[in-house]
Amino acid sequence: MARQRSAHDSLRGYKYQLDASVLAILGAETGEAVTLEGIEDIDREGVEHIQCKYLESKAPWPSAVKDAVMELFRHAQANPHVPMYTLYAHFGQQAAEPLTIDMIADALEPGLAAEGFTRASLLTFLSTRYRLVTGEQIDEHTRNVHHAIKRALNSTAIEVETCFYPRALSEAFRLATQPNTTDRTTSRPAFLAMVNRREVLFGAMLARLRGINAYIEHVTDEADKLGVLASTRWVIVHFALSQTSLLAVPDLCTRIQALSACRFREQHHLRSTLPLTIVLSEPKDRMLELKCEALRRGLTFNDGHEDLRFTATLFDAPPVIERRRVNRRLTDVIGRASYCLRLVRSDTFAPHAQTLHTPHTLVIVGNNGTLPYTPAVGAHVLHIDDISDIASLVGILKRGLRDA
Repeated sequence: MARQRSAHDSLRGYKYQLDASVLAILGAETGEAVTLEGIEDIDREGVEHIQCKYLESKAPWPSAVKDAVMELFRHAQANPHVPMYTLYAHFGQQAAEPLTIDMIADALEPGLAAEGFTRASLLTFLSTRYRLVTGEQIDEHTRNVHHAIKRALNSTAIEVETCFYPRALSEAFRLATQPNTTDRTTSRPAFLAMVNRREVLFGAMLARLRGINAYIEHVTDEADKLGVLASTRWVIVHFALSQTSLLAVPDLCTRIQALSACRFREQHHLRSTLPLTIVLSEPKDRMLELKCEALRRGLTFNDGHEDLRFTATLFDAPPVIERRRVNRRLTDVIGRASYCLRLVRSDTFAPHAQTLHTPHTLVIVGNNGTLPYTPAVGAHVLHIDDISDIASLVGILKRGLRDA
C-alpha cells in the first residue's frame, strides 16, 4: 500500500510540475525564452530558475526544503548571472511557526564546509537570490491554469477543459522530454501557437484526465458535429509500433479490416473514392506478411509500390472505379474499385507527409498522440490511447462515415 501511495504522489507531483510549467510559460514576457528540465525544472532566461515540489505530506519546515535549497544554492554559486532561484512548492501540512532563512541555514550549515561553502555565502544567497513560493492544492492549482489559458486565448471554459488544457499539458510534456536543451526551450507565443490548434479535437491527456468513456463520447460528438470523418474526407489512421508489435499478423489484419470496412457500403465496395489510409510503424518483413494476409482476405490496397520504389503520385491517386448500372443506367454507386484501402509503412510515409494530399483527419493510435512527422497544417487530429479501444474507434468511424 505504501508503494502504491508513493507512486500516486509521484504522478501528482509530475502533474503539478506540468501545471507549473504552463503557468510559468504563460507568465513570461513575449521575447523571453523558457526551458523545461534545464538547470532546474523551469528556467526563465535572465529572470529565474524554478524547482517544483509537491509535498502533500509535509509542512514548510527546514527538513522538507533543505535538500532542494542546497541544490539551488550549488547552482547559484556556479551561475552568478542568474538573478533569482525559486522553490515553488505545495505543502499539505501546516508548520508550527513560519520558516525563516536562519532556520534553513541552521539545517544546512553542518555540510557547507565539506563543499567549500560558508554560512555567510549561504545567507547572502537566501536573502538576495532565493525565494519560496507556496503553491495551491493541486485542484486549485489546475483551476488557476485553466483561468490563465482562458485569458490568454480568450476562449470559453468548455474549450479550455476539453481542448486547450489537455493540449497545454501535452505540449509541456513533449517539451520536457526532448533530448536537447534547445528543443526543450519555448516562448509564450510559440507555446500558445501549439496550444491554440482548434483542429486538434482531443488528445491523450484528455483521455487520462477524463477517462476513456468520457473521451470517446467527446470525440464522437465532435466528429459528428464537424463531419471530420465523413466519407468525403481523407482519413489517415496511424498505428504506433507499441500498439501493434505484440499482435499476431492475422489479429492485426482483423483490426485493419474492421476499420477499413467502415468505408464500405457492402463488403469491399467503397462508399466514396476516398478509402481509409492505414500507416503502420512496422518492420518490412512484418508489413509484407500483413499485406499477404490482406490479399488472402480480398482486401485490395494501394501502397504506392513501396516494396519496389515508392511513388507518391501513385499513392495519392484515387482508385479507378466502375459505377453500378441499374436498368442499364449508370448510378453514383461504386461497384468495383482498383483498391479499397491505402496501406503503407510509417518509414515510407513520413518523408512524403508534407507533399502528399493533405488529409482532412488524422487518427493516432498509441504513442501518446505523437508522430514521427509533423501533421499537415489544417488536418483535424484525434487520439486513441490504446489499440484495445479499437472497437470504440470503429464505432466512431461508423457514425462518421454513414451516408448523409
